Amino acid sequence: MTRLTVSLLSISWRNTLFFLLLSFLLGALSARGMAPWHNLPFFIVGFVGLIRLITIIEHSLSAFCVGWVFGVGHFSLSFLWVGNAFFVDADRYGWLAPIAVGGLSVLLGLFSGFSIFITHFVCSRLRSTTAGIVFVFATIWGVFEWMRGWIFTGFPWNLIASIWANNDEMMQVSSVFGVYGLGVLTLIICGLPATLFDRGLGLRSFFWVGVILILGCSVWFFGNERLTSGSMASVNGVKLRLVQANIPQKIKWNPKYKLEHVIKQMSLSKAISKSGEPPTHIIWPETAVPFYLSREANLLKLIAKIIPANGMLITGAPRVEIKDKLAPLYWNSIHAVTRDGKIKATYDKIHLVPFGEYVPFKSILKFSKLTDGRVDFTEGSGPRVLHIAGVPTVAPLICYEAIFSGEVQSLEPRPGWILNVTNDAWFGHSAGPHQHLASVRFRALEMGVPLVRSANTGISAVIDPYGRVLQSMELGSDGFIDSLLPERIQKKPLYARAGNSLLFLMFFSFGMVGFILRK
Repeated sequence: MTRLTVSLLSISWRNTLFFLLLSFLLGALSARGMAPWHNLPFFIVGFVGLIRLITIIEHSLSAFCVGWVFGVGHFSLSFLWVGNAFFVDADRYGWLAPIAVGGLSVLLGLFSGFSIFITHFVCSRLRSTTAGIVFVFATIWGVFEWMRGWIFTGFPWNLIASIWANNDEMMQVSSVFGVYGLGVLTLIICGLPATLFDRGLGLRSFFWVGVILILGCSVWFFGNERLTSGSMASVNGVKLRLVQANIPQKIKWNPKYKLEHVIKQMSLSKAISKSGEPPTHIIWPETAVPFYLSREANLLKLIAKIIPANGMLITGAPRVEIKDKLAPLYWNSIHAVTRDGKIKATYDKIHLVPFGEYVPFKSILKFSKLTDGRVDFTEGSGPRVLHIAGVPTVAPLICYEAIFSGEVQSLEPRPGWILNVTNDAWFGHSAGPHQHLASVRFRALEMGVPLVRSANTGISAVIDPYGRVLQSMELGSDGFIDSLLPERIQKKPLYARAGNSLLFLMFFSFGMVGFILRK
C-alpha cells in the first residue's frame, strides 16, 4: 500500500463526503464504457480511480463503503432506463420509478461493495503492490459478477465484457472463457494503468505498460484470427422475415387496438421485399398477438392467410389453461403456426421477470405486477429445444432469458440456432434495448450458433455464430428484415464444451498472480 492512507471512520464528515462523492462519480464515469456509449477512456478512468482509492484507504470497512457507493453510481447510470417502465402506467406506478432505479442500484452496489471489501482485506494483509491489487480486484469482481448471474434468480445485465460489444475482435475470447472471463481480462487490461501512479517504480512502469499491450493485443489477435478463419455459410432453403411493428406499450393491450396490432403485423409479413423472394418462416416478437391464440380458432385462421405454403409463423402470445374449477394458469409463450392454422409447437417462458411477470413474496408484497393483466405468469417447464418444420432445431428464449449465459450453455441437444423474441417497448428510446442486444450477442458467441432476434420496437437483428450483427433495424422504427439463416459452427466453441471450468481456472490463476505480486 502507499504511504498516504485514509480512513472514512476517522476523517471529518466533509472529507468523508468528498470521498464518497468521488466514488459515485467514478462509478458513473465507468458506466459510460457500456452500451450504447462504449466510451473506453471513461471506463478506464473510472476503474483506475477506484483502484487508486483502494490503495490509499486504511480500513476494509471504509473500502466497502467506497466500493458500494462506486457501484451505486455505476449501476444507477447503467440502469436509468428501468424507470421508463413505470411511466407506461404513470398514474399507477410513476411514483415508483426513482425508488426502483435507486433500490436496484443500491442492491447491486452491494456486489461491488463486497468485492472491494474482500480485495482490500486480502491485499492489505499481503502487502500487495498496485499490480497485485489489480489482479486480485479483477478476480474478485469477476466472481461477484458470476454470482450476480444466478443469486436471487439472477440479473447478469450489462456485464463488464459488454463494453466490447462495438468490437467484434475483442468479443471472441468469450468463446473460450465466456462473458465473465472476458470481463476479468478487461478489468486487468483497463486497471493496470493504475500502476503508473506509483512512485519509485522506474523501469517497472514500462513493464506493466508492456503487459497491458501484450494482453490487449493477444485478445485482439485471437479474435481477428478466429473471424478471419470462420465460415459464412447459410442454411439451404430457409429465408426468415423478422417483423418489427413498433407498437407503443401504452396501447399494446388496449382492447380498441389489439386487432389492429395483429393486422399491422400481418401487413408487414406479406409485404413484397426488394428481392421479390417470399420468406419461408415469419417471426413476430414477444406477445405480438395480444390474445390467447391457442384458444382463438378464428384468429388462427385469419393469421394463417399470411403464412407461406410450406413455412410457418413463429410468434409470441400469452397462453391460458383452465382446469376444472381451479384458478386459470397463464404463460408467456411462443407458438409455431402452420398455413392450415394449426399450432405445431409451443414454448412457455421459464425464467420470468420479477415484478414484471410475477411478484415474489406475494404474501408480503401486497401489489400486482407491472405488466397488463395484473395476474402472475406461470413458470414454464420446457422443452428448451424445439423441432420446427423447415428449419434446424431452435432454442427459443423470451425477452431477458437470453442474458443468462449458464442456462444457454447447458442447452441439450445443441440447437442449430437461437431465437430471441422480446418486447422492449417498456423502455422507450433508452439505453435498455441497446444493452439487451449487446448481451444476447455473447450467447451466439459462447454457443457457436446464430441468434435471430425479433423485437417489437427494436432492436431486431440477425447475429452470426461469431456474435457479429449481420442485419438490424433501428430502435423505434417499423418494418421487417429478410435474411438467410446462418449455419452454426460445426465444432462447439471451447466454452460450450467446458462451461465455466476454464473460467474458474482463470479465477484461480489470476488470484495466484495477485498473491505473488507483493512488496
